[in-house]
Amino acid sequence: MNYKETKELIEDRVMTPLQSEATNIKFPCTGFCYLAILNKENLIETYFQVLSNEKINDEYYKLINDLIVLAGKRKVRNKNIPEDGEYIDADTIKEEFKKTFFDMEFEEFATVKGSYGNIAINNIAMILFKTPILGHILINRSNETFLLIKLSEEVFFLIDSHQPFHGKLNFETCPNYITKYNSYDITLFSLIIGYTYKM
Repeated sequence: MNYKETKELIEDRVMTPLQSEATNIKFPCTGFCYLAILNKENLIETYFQVLSNEKINDEYYKLINDLIVLAGKRKVRNKNIPEDGEYIDADTIKEEFKKTFFDMEFEEFATVKGSYGNIAINNIAMILFKTPILGHILINRSNETFLLIKLSEEVFFLIDSHQPFHGKLNFETCPNYITKYNSYDITLFSLIIGYTYKM
């Protein structure tokens, strides 16, 4: 299957602000994802209430907007955060989100097209498999950070402040979204993935 855009993989979408619309602070996405982890129960509940029409989309939109704004303020406040953003295992993250950080394991690898790319896809699939249900997976892809929450063995909730909507990915489409594997003729970038190994 050949996808033009990774966002086409997202199902059961709810509208959400882009980080560039919510704040003029550049690259707040790593802090945003850690804040989203701290608020994941509320985000999951509100997301499903929007899907079932118990709540309007504006309520989820506002939750995400508020977290992006908070992440921007955090970046302004902490002068040790680099201008071009943080890695998910940065010292600034360890200091501020200590418990969340130490409940995760981290793996780093490059991904490319071809047979080596297939190895990356398989490694990511193993991480998805061994993450417990309601556990989270943080991904640094070049200068982007986004979050997956495992809802079941097959379904993952995507929270990505670079997208105009959040929603679900399945076990098969998650690795493609993470690596942009079907999006370009040539794909080459580094990945750092942090994932829950205990609950």
